[in-house]
Amino acid sequence: MTPVPLAVSGSTSAAYSSTVVRLAVAPILLASFTCTWAIAKPFGGPFALSDYLLAVSLLITVPMVILGRLPFAIPGWIFIPGFVIPVCVLARQLDPAVHSWRVLRVQIQEDSRDSFQMAMIWLAALYVVPLAIIAAAAIERRVVDWVMGAYVAGVVVSCVVATTDMLRLTRIASVLNHHREVTNPLDYRWGERQAGLSDHPNMLGMVCVIALPIVVYFMSQRRWTWFSGVAFIAVYGGLLASGSRGAQAISLLTVLVAVLCLPTKRTALRTLSVSILIMIMAGAVLLSTVLAQYRNWFLRFTGGGEPNEAQSSNENRLGLLEQAWSDFQRYPLFGAGIRHIGEAHNLYLQLLAADGVVLAAGVLAYFFCILRDCWDLSNRGVVLARFLLISIGTWLVLGMLQNQLVDRELYFTVGCVAALVATGTPRHVKTADP
Repeated sequence: MTPVPLAVSGSTSAAYSSTVVRLAVAPILLASFTCTWAIAKPFGGPFALSDYLLAVSLLITVPMVILGRLPFAIPGWIFIPGFVIPVCVLARQLDPAVHSWRVLRVQIQEDSRDSFQMAMIWLAALYVVPLAIIAAAAIERRVVDWVMGAYVAGVVVSCVVATTDMLRLTRIASVLNHHREVTNPLDYRWGERQAGLSDHPNMLGMVCVIALPIVVYFMSQRRWTWFSGVAFIAVYGGLLASGSRGAQAISLLTVLVAVLCLPTKRTALRTLSVSILIMIMAGAVLLSTVLAQYRNWFLRFTGGGEPNEAQSSNENRLGLLEQAWSDFQRYPLFGAGIRHIGEAHNLYLQLLAADGVVLAAGVLAYFFCILRDCWDLSNRGVVLARFLLISIGTWLVLGMLQNQLVDRELYFTVGCVAALVATGTPRHVKTADP
């Protein structure tokens, strides 16, 4: 059961000065800004820059919340995965699946993690990100808006990198990624598709469509209208560079739904119309001139960059779907092991194949509660909540074609929902001119 948010007044905690508060929330804002930059690893190893910033944020804000006795209440749904994931991992440890290993298309060969490691990665995303945002929001109520603003800004930077790399003006992603592709080079190559600062073009497409509703939300606010218009163009540049067919297709519906959900639409529609016009004109010029030779890599609905490239991708995905369904039929209760959670290119079949109906039921209940709280918050006047609902809903719909589930950058929207519930933010966020 979700706790009833506490009644609060003001936005900044009276327990600390405004300077201390801003310094305390800076790490979570920087973490949000850099969370989609998976290849930005300043110290090498498996940890990205945002992972270190999340750890710093928790080390600063959690003691401040405790010492300052700041009110908050963690939503109950946050504990669901913490129960079902360990249960499924333990079940498979006690009763290992026979011959569960298979070639992984979407991971590097030397990076085939076992079920325990994969569970730890997923649990870190499920808990570190939301708890860091909750703790920061308990200190400063406006952090939720700021986190989403920083998230969009980080996606925009990644999209700009993807676009300039696509135009061959830069080679930023290639240099940061040590001139190698993250996917298995023996099975599938990206070709001319770009990933920006993400670790895969499909992940870039995913974070773009997650960010789009938030861009529309900020577009309706007079202070950020034209900045959001530029961000909108940049995000669509990233979507084009990614060559992700699913993300490109669903982005149109996502923007339409986001616009329809605006309380008043005058300011946003004006900016959106100008942004779309510029985007279409620039795209048409680039695709017919400097990108003409590589156009099929970015608009892969017509067959892909090489003969039968998109068809080959479809066949590979069908093979993975069939294998996942076979795994589920063989191990219906606890699945073949959580190490297979990212393989089927369908979130729901991945859940069934990896840990059976137990994990699938738990995760679906988790997301149902999140969407329900978004709806409740929206009905109570928290306008940002309806755009978080659209972002998370877009992720879940696109998940029927994608495999992104355990990555930390996906859970910042979830963390913002948890923070709105936990801190009882009752304020109505004005999103339009009077």
